[in-house]
Amino acid sequence: MEQVIRIRLGELKAFVESRLFQSLDVKPISFQRALSYVHNPNGKPEDIVLYMFIQGETLVAFRTVWAGKLKNDNREFRFGWCSGSWVAPAFRGKGMSVRLLREAYADWHQKLIFTNYSPGGQSANLSSGLFVPLYTHKGIRAYFLSAFPAILARRGTRGFLLPVAKVLASILGSFWKLIGRLSSPVSPAGYTFEVLNTPDQECLAIADGISETTVFGRGSAELEWIFRYPWVTSDPLVPDFSYPFSSYSGEFSLKVVKIKENSMTTGFFIFSEREGHLKSHHFYLSSRDFLAAAFWIRAYCGKNQPDFVTILHPEISREVRKHWFPFFYVKGYGQTIYSTFHMSLSADQAIQDGDGDYIFT
Repeated sequence: MEQVIRIRLGELKAFVESRLFQSLDVKPISFQRALSYVHNPNGKPEDIVLYMFIQGETLVAFRTVWAGKLKNDNREFRFGWCSGSWVAPAFRGKGMSVRLLREAYADWHQKLIFTNYSPGGQSANLSSGLFVPLYTHKGIRAYFLSAFPAILARRGTRGFLLPVAKVLASILGSFWKLIGRLSSPVSPAGYTFEVLNTPDQECLAIADGISETTVFGRGSAELEWIFRYPWVTSDPLVPDFSYPFSSYSGEFSLKVVKIKENSMTTGFFIFSEREGHLKSHHFYLSSRDFLAAAFWIRAYCGKNQPDFVTILHPEISREVRKHWFPFFYVKGYGQTIYSTFHMSLSADQAIQDGDGDYIFT
């Protein structure tokens, strides 16, 4: 027998503790994501957050959706962020992912948005004909030498070239790292910085003020939720089960950088590091502090040298690219947000790097 099972937000906690959940060979949601969904400040108990296609006793496909809010034309409304989507290998190409997407489309009143999907997942979503581009980030991806052996491996490089590339990257990377540490960029006059593990009350107050000028309106409630209920854990004691998306990393952190001018806090931004990848997420700053934020990112990366860095904020990525050192190579990088409904974006409303589930992963 085939059936589509819906799980509402108010049922999610009981579901992940149920016999049905325990019996599934592939789990449709991790404990961390379930906990995050339950505490989403924009969620409501009646929201349908999990769709499962079951054949007999086998999970064939699933989709998860969580509530977001949107500000446009002086009104605020809720919608569904499309998140995890999976189909069992034997059933791929049969339209099951799109079928569940259409179920969510109806349940969420034709208001869905997605970003940060894998190429295959994005293709499946777009094949439904439901989505149109809403906004495209135009940022950068910057690399250090340590990233290149992995890039070559992904491109199928074989034979002696890969070990040679690893040796060269190690030797040249050590030299490049020494230069980066000895040649730190010059700090803008009057600016100092403070790194925090979570946003403090001063940051949260700033976020509430600036969130009014952003499309997705992430303020203090959303930031406290994101930092308190991450999707990725570095705790090795978290149960290991068959969930198709990553929920554990030995190297994961989410940090806040406060920017101060003449000892007065003027703004802050958030970045993450995971297994050699540094990503910027939210910038709660005025334009006068963009140069200071770009300086801190360049100085931090010169000292610590992650494998690569992704910055989607257009002005800050432009500043970093203009003064590219200490990076070895910098290229343009974009990411598109898609929606099932049309809306006009105001020039004075910002879309943040970390909007959607990008900050969680």
